[in-house]
Amino acid sequence: MIRASEAFSDPGREFIPLYSLMIASEVLPEEIWDQIGVKNRFTFAEGTHLVNYAQRTTDNRLAIGGRGASYPFGSKLIEAKEMTNSVHQSLERMAKRWFPVLERVKFTHAWGGAVAITRNWEPYVQFDKATGYGRLGGYAGDGVTMSYLASKILAELITGRESEISNLHFVNEKIRKWEIEPLRYLAVNSLVKLSGIADKEEARTGRPSLVSKLISPLILR
Repeated sequence: MIRASEAFSDPGREFIPLYSLMIASEVLPEEIWDQIGVKNRFTFAEGTHLVNYAQRTTDNRLAIGGRGASYPFGSKLIEAKEMTNSVHQSLERMAKRWFPVLERVKFTHAWGGAVAITRNWEPYVQFDKATGYGRLGGYAGDGVTMSYLASKILAELITGRESEISNLHFVNEKIRKWEIEPLRYLAVNSLVKLSGIADKEEARTGRPSLVSKLISPLILR
C-alpha cells in the first residue's frame, strides 16, 4: 500500500499544512506582455522572505501566488483558508507593484490549497519491504517537480532497482517532528508575520533585515 495524499493525510507532528493562494488576471494582450517583459512561460519570483511566484499561462493570463494565510491550530485543514480574501488582495497589489501596466487589469480568478511542509522543509520517501507499505510527500510547494522525483524513487525502492536518486539523503530517513501545540501554532504564525516585517524593512532600507537574521535559524529553510 502506498500513501501519497500529501497535505490530506493525518499529519501528527511530521508535517504541517500551509496554504498557498493564487490569483490570475484576465487574458492580457501582447502589448502588455511586451511591457512586462515576459516572452516565454518561465516561472519568476521576487527575492523576498515570504514566498511568491508567478508565470504566464498558456492562455496569456498572469498567474501569481504566495503564502500569507495563517497556520491552523492543530494542523487542521480548513477549506475557508483556501479563499483568504486579504491574501488574494495582497497578491493583486503585489502584481500591480511589480508591473504598473497592470493597474487597470482585472484579476478574474482566485483559489488556494494546502501544501505539506516538514520541519526541515525536505520531502520524504519511505518504503518498508517487509510490509509493502510506502509513503511519500512533504513537497513544500514544489510538488510539480518533487512529486515526479519522489515517485520515481519510490518505484525503484519497490522494484529493487537502484540508481543515484534512490540514494538521495532524504530517502528512508526519519522525518524530523514539528514542535508540540500550542508552541507550533504560535511559532509558525509569528514567523510568517515576522517574514513580512523583514520584507518591508528591506524594501525601506535596502539592506538585509535584522529580523530575518534572527528568524532564519528557526525556520530551517
